[in-house]
Amino acid sequence: MQLIVMTSEDWQEVVGLLGAVLLAITNGAPAVPTPAPIHTDNPKYGAFMDVVKLLKPMMNTSADPCNDFYAFTCGNFNGDMSFDVSDNENSIKMARQFKKQYYLDVAPQPVNQAAWYFQQCRQANMNWNSVANGAPTVSALNDMLSMTGVPFPALNQSINNISPLTPTQLGTMIGYLAGSEGVYTLLSPFVDTNWKDPTGPQGYGLFIDQPTTIYRSTYYTKAWDLIRSNYVATVQKNLQKVAAAMNMNALNPTKLKSDAEALVDFEFNLATQYSTDDTTRRKYQRSYNPMTRTNATTAYSFIDWRTFLAHARERNLTNSTDNKLLK
Repeated sequence: MQLIVMTSEDWQEVVGLLGAVLLAITNGAPAVPTPAPIHTDNPKYGAFMDVVKLLKPMMNTSADPCNDFYAFTCGNFNGDMSFDVSDNENSIKMARQFKKQYYLDVAPQPVNQAAWYFQQCRQANMNWNSVANGAPTVSALNDMLSMTGVPFPALNQSINNISPLTPTQLGTMIGYLAGSEGVYTLLSPFVDTNWKDPTGPQGYGLFIDQPTTIYRSTYYTKAWDLIRSNYVATVQKNLQKVAAAMNMNALNPTKLKSDAEALVDFEFNLATQYSTDDTTRRKYQRSYNPMTRTNATTAYSFIDWRTFLAHARERNLTNSTDNKLLK
């Protein structure tokens, strides 16, 4: 996506166009000076006409704008907001392109990564029974057990104590879930535009963000007492389904509820104690801290960054050998 910054001349043209639209629609004396006409050979003419086609049907010219400007400008509005229309059109266009192998053969790596996720979702919808029976979840749990040697305690209720995870085990778990399964947990890695220098030699950066939780932050801070019990019940049901898919013995209901509550409360702590509020996060400069993998290892030694990045970039992140890390 390209960020287009409009110049003052562009805005003058837009204002002039809107004035012309109002004049043409109302057939009355203009409230603004008559703008210069926009000629058909103007390279922006087509875009301006799209604006006219979008705005004109929304207006109710029988309303008096001096008494009710909203009724005048939006009185005949019916349908999706303009941004929703654009989002839907873009989604359809992207889906069509993702199906064209000749396009993907020459597309940059981030596009191929997005296409891979699209194809996974498409295949899942076409073969939903194989997803609904829990097979993908079982496969992911078995993969993590094979790679780390750490079982999932909520499904292995006979295990009372598990040693603290080593940096390598933690890096493997978080990286594997993000890169292979598209599930963000304690860390949320993603590739995005290097907004400080988007057109420079490193136009993209690997960002490591805060924990990803199931709900938005306001659910934990304002509605937790209302949703917690239902959330615990949902976790219990999901654990029972996974246990059945793995052909395990029925889970002890008392221990199951205790584990579900512990998982849910841990997530609550992640959201309220280990995540930054939205207002603070809008100060983007504070979150822009470029560092190398070596820098990250020195600052945050509790996780093996080499292992984490190796797993996280398997599907989700760039295959670039560049050692630059944006946190």
